[in-house]
Amino acid sequence: MELLFGEIIKSARLAKNLSFKDLAEKMGSSVSHVIKMEMHELLPDFNDMCNLASILEVEELDLFEAIKQAKIKQLSRNLFRSYNRISNAYHLKALENNRVDGVIG
Repeated sequence: MELLFGEIIKSARLAKNLSFKDLAEKMGSSVSHVIKMEMHELLPDFNDMCNLASILEVEELDLFEAIKQAKIKQLSRNLFRSYNRISNAYHLKALENNRVDGVIG
């Protein structure tokens, strides 16, 4: 089973005995930024990914693959939500049209 991006960061951070604050300082970032990445609330940009790989001594490709999988999941969720909104709007419009047709006819 592949590790999620946040799990890779957390595991590598703990293996190097770095606190959130330590990693944030080495990245030139904030503690909340690091926490959000570990909690899967934020995906890093390319520069952060390369910086993390260097600081944590992990393979850039491993991070890239984990980020790619997270992005695919995120896009799938967004697509599903959009489909549901469109589907619900379509069904509501159909119900409204049936009501109007029933009143007029």
